[in-house]
Amino acid sequence: MPLTDVMRGSMDVLYKGPVELGTPPQRLYLQVDTGSADLWVPCKCRNCINEGFNAQASSSYKGTRTKCSLEYATGSASGVVARDVVSVGGASVKNQTFCAVHEVSDDFNDEDMNGIMGLAFGTISVMGELTFFEKLLALKELTESIFAVYLTRGQPDGSELCLGCYDITKATGPVFWNTVVSRTYWSVPMDGVSINESQTVPTDCTAVIDTGASLVYLPAEVLKAIFDLIPGSRLTLEYGGPFYSYPCNTTVILKLGFGGRAYAIHPLDFNLGRMDSDATMCISSIVPIDSSLGEGLCIVGDTFLKSWYAVFDYSGPGRVGFAPSINNQD
Repeated sequence: MPLTDVMRGSMDVLYKGPVELGTPPQRLYLQVDTGSADLWVPCKCRNCINEGFNAQASSSYKGTRTKCSLEYATGSASGVVARDVVSVGGASVKNQTFCAVHEVSDDFNDEDMNGIMGLAFGTISVMGELTFFEKLLALKELTESIFAVYLTRGQPDGSELCLGCYDITKATGPVFWNTVVSRTYWSVPMDGVSINESQTVPTDCTAVIDTGASLVYLPAEVLKAIFDLIPGSRLTLEYGGPFYSYPCNTTVILKLGFGGRAYAIHPLDFNLGRMDSDATMCISSIVPIDSSLGEGLCIVGDTFLKSWYAVFDYSGPGRVGFAPSINNQD
Protein backbone atom coordinates (compact mmCIF):
# COMPACT_ATOMS: atom_id res chain seq x y z
CA MET A 1 0.00 0.00 0.00
CA PRO A 2 1.68 3.24 -1.10
CA LEU A 3 1.66 6.05 1.44
CA THR A 4 1.80 9.79 0.83
CA ASP A 5 3.96 11.97 3.05
CA VAL A 6 1.81 15.00 3.92
CA MET A 7 4.18 17.90 4.51
CA ARG A 8 3.84 21.33 6.07
CA GLY A 9 6.77 23.34 4.82
CA SER A 10 9.77 21.05 5.33
CA MET A 11 8.09 19.04 8.11
CA ASP A 12 6.72 15.54 7.57
CA VAL A 13 3.32 15.83 9.28
CA LEU A 14 1.55 12.52 8.59
CA TYR A 15 1.44 9.53 6.24
CA LYS A 16 -1.78 8.48 4.51
CA GLY A 17 -2.73 5.72 2.09
CA PRO A 18 -5.59 4.77 -0.27
CA VAL A 19 -8.37 2.72 1.30
CA GLU A 20 -11.56 1.71 -0.52
CA LEU A 21 -14.92 1.56 1.27
CA GLY A 22 -18.34 0.41 0.12
CA THR A 23 -19.95 -1.06 -2.99
CA PRO A 24 -19.02 0.27 -5.49
CA PRO A 25 -15.75 1.22 -3.79
CA GLN A 26 -15.09 4.81 -2.79
CA ARG A 27 -11.43 5.71 -2.38
CA LEU A 28 -10.42 7.71 0.68
CA TYR A 29 -6.96 8.47 2.04
CA LEU A 30 -6.54 7.44 5.66
CA GLN A 31 -3.69 8.12 8.06
CA VAL A 32 -1.91 4.91 9.06
CA ASP A 33 -1.81 4.91 12.86
CA THR A 34 -0.14 2.20 14.96
CA GLY A 35 -1.02 4.19 18.08
CA SER A 36 -4.78 3.54 17.93
CA ALA A 37 -7.08 0.65 17.03
CA ASP A 38 -10.17 2.13 15.38
CA LEU A 39 -11.01 3.01 11.79
CA TRP A 40 -13.04 6.14 11.08
CA VAL A 41 -14.10 8.20 8.09
CA PRO A 42 -16.30 11.31 7.78
CA CYS A 43 -19.89 10.41 6.87
CA LYS A 44 -22.58 13.10 6.78
CA CYS A 45 -20.13 15.12 8.82
CA ARG A 46 -21.47 18.45 10.03
CA ASN A 47 -18.17 20.32 10.21
CA CYS A 48 -15.64 18.31 8.18
CA ILE A 49 -13.60 20.15 5.59
CA ASN A 50 -12.07 17.01 4.07
CA GLU A 51 -14.00 14.68 1.77
CA GLY A 52 -16.01 11.91 3.39
CA PHE A 53 -17.72 8.58 2.69
CA ASN A 54 -21.11 8.61 0.95
CA ALA A 55 -23.00 5.85 2.76
CA GLN A 56 -26.12 6.25 0.61
CA ALA A 57 -24.09 5.39 -2.49
CA SER A 58 -22.96 2.04 -1.02
CA SER A 59 -25.26 -0.97 -1.38
CA SER A 60 -23.32 -2.88 1.30
CA TYR A 61 -23.39 -0.19 4.01
CA LYS A 62 -24.87 -1.20 7.38
CA GLY A 63 -25.50 1.61 9.82
CA THR A 64 -26.35 1.41 13.51
CA ARG A 65 -27.55 3.80 16.21
CA THR A 66 -24.62 2.96 18.48
CA LYS A 67 -22.51 6.04 19.10
CA CYS A 68 -18.72 6.12 18.87
CA SER A 69 -16.49 8.80 20.33
CA LEU A 70 -12.77 8.67 19.60
CA GLU A 71 -10.19 10.70 21.52
CA TYR A 72 -6.61 11.25 20.37
CA ALA A 73 -3.69 13.20 21.79
CA THR A 74 -4.36 15.93 19.22
CA GLY A 75 -8.02 15.74 18.30
CA SER A 76 -11.34 13.94 18.54
CA ALA A 77 -14.04 12.49 16.28
CA SER A 78 -17.56 11.26 17.00
CA GLY A 79 -20.34 9.54 15.09
CA VAL A 80 -22.06 6.16 14.88
CA VAL A 81 -20.79 2.60 14.49
CA ALA A 82 -21.17 1.24 10.95
CA ARG A 83 -20.02 -1.69 8.81
CA ASP A 84 -19.10 -2.02 5.16
CA VAL A 85 -16.59 -3.53 2.76
CA VAL A 86 -13.07 -2.18 3.32
CA SER A 87 -10.23 -2.97 0.92
CA VAL A 88 -6.54 -2.18 0.70
CA GLY A 89 -4.91 -3.36 -2.50
CA GLY A 90 -6.11 -6.92 -3.06
CA ALA A 91 -7.01 -7.54 0.60
CA SER A 92 -10.65 -7.08 1.57
CA VAL A 93 -12.97 -7.40 4.60
CA LYS A 94 -16.70 -7.54 3.89
CA ASN A 95 -18.08 -6.37 7.24
CA GLN A 96 -15.39 -4.15 8.69
CA THR A 97 -16.55 -2.07 11.64
CA PHE A 98 -15.74 1.64 11.53
CA CYS A 99 -16.95 4.90 13.01
CA ALA A 100 -19.03 6.91 10.55
CA VAL A 101 -17.98 10.29 11.89
CA HIS A 102 -20.46 13.17 12.08
CA GLU A 103 -18.20 15.70 13.77
CA VAL A 104 -14.47 16.29 14.23
CA SER A 105 -12.36 18.69 16.27
CA ASP A 106 -10.57 21.52 14.49
CA ASP A 107 -7.27 19.60 14.74
CA PHE A 108 -8.46 17.06 12.17
CA ASN A 109 -9.78 19.74 9.83
CA ASP A 110 -6.25 21.14 9.76
CA GLU A 111 -4.87 17.88 8.34
CA ASP A 112 -4.98 16.70 4.72
CA MET A 113 -6.54 13.25 5.18
CA ASN A 114 -9.97 11.58 5.16
CA GLY A 115 -9.76 9.64 8.42
CA ILE A 116 -7.63 7.19 10.38
CA MET A 117 -6.91 3.47 10.13
CA GLY A 118 -5.82 2.21 13.55
CA LEU A 119 -3.32 -0.67 13.55
CA ALA A 120 -2.70 -1.22 17.27
CA PHE A 121 -4.14 -4.33 18.97
CA GLY A 122 -7.93 -4.53 18.90
CA THR A 123 -7.95 -4.92 22.68
CA ILE A 124 -7.84 -1.10 22.92
CA SER A 125 -10.51 -0.48 20.27
CA VAL A 126 -13.05 2.03 21.58
CA MET A 127 -15.71 0.22 19.55
CA GLY A 128 -14.59 -3.15 20.93
CA GLU A 129 -13.93 -4.56 17.47
CA LEU A 130 -11.10 -6.24 15.59
CA THR A 131 -8.92 -3.93 13.54
CA PHE A 132 -8.78 -4.21 9.76
CA PHE A 133 -5.42 -5.99 10.05
CA GLU A 134 -6.80 -8.47 12.61
CA LYS A 135 -9.80 -9.18 10.38
CA LEU A 136 -7.45 -9.91 7.48
CA LEU A 137 -5.58 -12.39 9.67
CA ALA A 138 -8.82 -14.06 10.79
CA LEU A 139 -9.90 -14.41 7.16
CA LYS A 140 -6.46 -15.78 6.21
CA GLU A 141 -6.05 -13.02 3.65
CA LEU A 142 -2.38 -12.58 4.60
CA THR A 143 0.48 -15.06 4.33
CA GLU A 144 2.21 -13.76 7.48
CA SER A 145 0.94 -12.10 10.65
CA ILE A 146 3.10 -9.03 10.18
CA PHE A 147 2.96 -5.60 8.65
CA ALA A 148 5.80 -3.18 8.04
CA VAL A 149 6.04 0.58 7.63
CA TYR A 150 8.57 2.53 5.59
CA LEU A 151 8.47 6.33 5.92
CA THR A 152 10.23 8.73 3.58
CA ARG A 153 11.94 11.94 4.64
CA GLY A 154 10.82 15.09 2.84
CA GLN A 155 9.42 13.20 -0.17
CA PRO A 156 5.66 13.11 -0.87
CA ASP A 157 5.88 9.72 -2.59
CA GLY A 158 7.69 6.48 -1.77
CA SER A 159 6.45 5.59 1.73
CA GLU A 160 4.80 2.18 2.14
CA LEU A 161 2.62 0.02 4.37
CA CYS A 162 3.31 -3.64 3.65
CA LEU A 163 0.42 -5.80 4.96
CA GLY A 164 1.47 -9.40 5.62
CA CYS A 165 4.97 -8.69 4.40
CA TYR A 166 8.35 -7.12 5.00
CA ASP A 167 10.02 -5.31 2.08
CA ILE A 168 13.75 -6.07 2.25
CA THR A 169 14.46 -3.32 -0.30
CA LYS A 170 13.52 -0.70 2.32
CA ALA A 171 16.24 -1.74 4.78
CA THR A 172 20.03 -1.95 4.71
CA GLY A 173 20.47 -4.48 7.51
CA PRO A 174 18.77 -7.09 9.70
CA VAL A 175 15.67 -6.63 11.85
CA PHE A 176 16.30 -6.35 15.60
CA TRP A 177 13.29 -7.54 17.58
CA ASN A 178 11.70 -6.28 20.81
CA THR A 179 8.82 -8.06 22.56
CA VAL A 180 5.86 -5.80 23.35
CA VAL A 181 4.93 -5.05 26.95
CA SER A 182 1.33 -6.17 26.35
CA ARG A 183 -1.00 -6.84 23.45
CA THR A 184 -2.55 -3.38 23.62
CA TYR A 185 -0.29 -0.78 22.06
CA TRP A 186 2.85 -1.61 20.10
CA SER A 187 4.87 -0.65 23.17
CA VAL A 188 8.36 -1.74 24.22
CA PRO A 189 10.62 -0.84 27.17
CA MET A 190 13.04 2.03 26.48
CA ASP A 191 16.46 1.54 28.10
CA GLY A 192 17.80 5.06 27.84
CA VAL A 193 18.76 7.97 25.59
CA SER A 194 22.24 9.14 24.61
CA ILE A 195 23.55 12.24 22.83
CA ASN A 196 26.67 12.31 20.63
CA GLU A 197 28.16 9.19 22.22
CA SER A 198 28.14 10.86 25.65
CA GLN A 199 26.60 9.45 28.80
CA THR A 200 23.27 7.66 28.60
CA VAL A 201 20.27 9.24 30.30
CA PRO A 202 18.06 6.52 31.85
CA THR A 203 14.43 6.72 30.82
CA ASP A 204 12.56 3.92 32.61
CA CYS A 205 9.57 4.38 30.33
CA THR A 206 7.39 2.30 28.05
CA ALA A 207 7.63 3.53 24.47
CA VAL A 208 4.59 3.37 22.19
CA ILE A 209 5.78 2.95 18.59
CA ASP A 210 3.32 5.28 16.89
CA THR A 211 3.21 6.05 13.16
CA GLY A 212 0.40 8.50 13.91
CA ALA A 213 2.72 10.78 15.92
CA SER A 214 5.02 13.14 14.04
CA LEU A 215 7.61 13.57 16.80
CA VAL A 216 9.24 11.77 19.74
CA TYR A 217 7.73 12.56 23.14
CA LEU A 218 9.75 11.98 26.32
CA PRO A 219 9.24 12.90 30.00
CA ALA A 220 10.25 16.48 30.85
CA GLU A 221 12.98 15.43 33.29
CA VAL A 222 14.56 13.15 30.68
CA LEU A 223 14.55 15.94 28.10
CA LYS A 224 16.19 18.37 30.51
CA ALA A 225 18.97 15.87 31.21
CA ILE A 226 19.47 15.32 27.47
CA PHE A 227 19.62 18.98 26.48
CA ASP A 228 21.88 19.83 29.42
CA LEU A 229 24.44 17.85 27.40
CA ILE A 230 24.02 20.13 24.34
CA PRO A 231 25.83 23.47 24.86
CA GLY A 232 23.65 26.49 24.09
CA SER A 233 20.34 24.62 24.11
CA ARG A 234 17.34 25.99 26.00
CA LEU A 235 13.69 25.34 26.74
CA THR A 236 11.50 27.55 24.57
CA LEU A 237 7.95 28.48 25.53
CA GLU A 238 7.18 30.73 22.56
CA TYR A 239 5.93 29.63 19.11
CA GLY A 240 3.51 27.15 20.67
CA GLY A 241 6.08 25.53 23.00
CA PRO A 242 7.29 24.06 25.22
CA PHE A 243 10.06 22.61 23.11
CA TYR A 244 13.83 22.73 23.07
CA SER A 245 15.97 24.78 20.74
CA TYR A 246 19.70 24.38 20.14
CA PRO A 247 22.41 26.05 18.01
CA CYS A 248 21.86 25.23 14.34
CA ASN A 249 25.59 24.74 13.79
CA THR A 250 25.55 21.80 16.23
CA THR A 251 25.17 18.30 14.79
CA VAL A 252 23.23 16.13 17.21
CA ILE A 253 23.16 12.33 17.11
CA LEU A 254 20.48 11.14 19.51
CA LYS A 255 20.06 7.43 20.17
CA LEU A 256 17.12 5.63 21.76
CA GLY A 257 17.80 2.38 23.58
CA PHE A 258 15.63 -0.72 23.14
CA GLY A 259 16.59 -4.22 24.27
CA GLY A 260 20.17 -3.23 25.03
CA ARG A 261 20.72 -1.81 21.54
CA ALA A 262 21.05 1.89 20.62
CA TYR A 263 19.13 3.24 17.61
CA ALA A 264 20.30 6.56 16.17
CA ILE A 265 17.93 9.22 14.87
CA HIS A 266 19.29 10.91 11.75
CA PRO A 267 20.35 14.55 12.43
CA LEU A 268 17.97 15.72 9.69
CA ASP A 269 15.06 14.24 11.64
CA PHE A 270 16.25 15.65 14.97
CA ASN A 271 16.14 19.16 13.48
CA LEU A 272 12.72 20.69 12.67
CA GLY A 273 14.33 23.82 11.23
CA ARG A 274 15.27 27.32 12.32
CA MET A 275 13.08 29.23 14.75
CA ASP A 276 13.04 32.11 12.23
CA SER A 277 14.48 32.44 8.75
CA ASP A 278 17.51 34.32 10.07
CA ALA A 279 17.75 32.59 13.46
CA THR A 280 20.83 30.78 14.73
CA MET A 281 18.72 28.47 16.92
CA CYS A 282 16.93 25.39 15.58
CA ILE A 283 13.95 23.48 16.96
CA SER A 284 14.31 19.89 18.13
CA SER A 285 11.80 17.19 17.20
CA ILE A 286 12.21 15.59 20.64
CA VAL A 287 9.57 17.25 22.83
CA PRO A 288 8.04 16.91 26.32
CA ILE A 289 5.18 14.45 26.63
CA ASP A 290 1.90 15.61 28.15
CA SER A 291 2.08 14.38 31.75
CA SER A 292 -1.69 13.77 31.73
CA LEU A 293 -1.11 10.80 29.40
CA GLY A 294 0.35 8.86 32.32
CA GLU A 295 3.60 8.32 34.18
CA GLY A 296 6.38 6.33 32.58
CA LEU A 297 5.09 6.74 29.02
CA CYS A 298 7.04 7.74 25.92
CA ILE A 299 5.77 8.06 22.37
CA VAL A 300 8.16 7.25 19.54
CA GLY A 301 6.80 8.63 16.30
CA ASP A 302 7.90 9.45 12.77
CA THR A 303 11.03 11.35 13.85
CA PHE A 304 12.46 7.94 14.76
CA LEU A 305 10.66 5.80 12.18
CA LYS A 306 12.14 7.70 9.23
CA SER A 307 15.52 6.32 10.34
CA TRP A 308 14.30 2.79 11.14
CA TYR A 309 12.12 0.53 9.04
CA ALA A 310 9.55 -0.87 11.49
CA VAL A 311 8.10 -4.39 11.37
CA PHE A 312 5.11 -5.26 13.57
CA ASP A 313 4.64 -8.96 14.35
CA TYR A 314 1.20 -9.93 15.69
CA SER A 315 2.08 -13.58 16.45
CA GLY A 316 2.87 -14.93 19.92
CA PRO A 317 3.25 -12.22 22.55
CA GLY A 318 3.71 -9.63 19.79
CA ARG A 319 6.93 -7.85 18.91
CA VAL A 320 8.28 -4.83 17.06
CA GLY A 321 11.39 -4.99 14.92
CA PHE A 322 13.65 -2.21 13.66
CA ALA A 323 15.93 -2.42 10.63
CA PRO A 324 18.15 0.43 9.39
CA SER A 325 16.19 2.36 6.76
CA ILE A 326 17.44 3.10 3.27
CA ASN A 327 16.78 6.76 4.17
CA ASN A 328 20.10 6.79 5.99
CA GLN A 329 22.20 5.92 2.96
CA ASP A 330 24.44 8.82 1.99
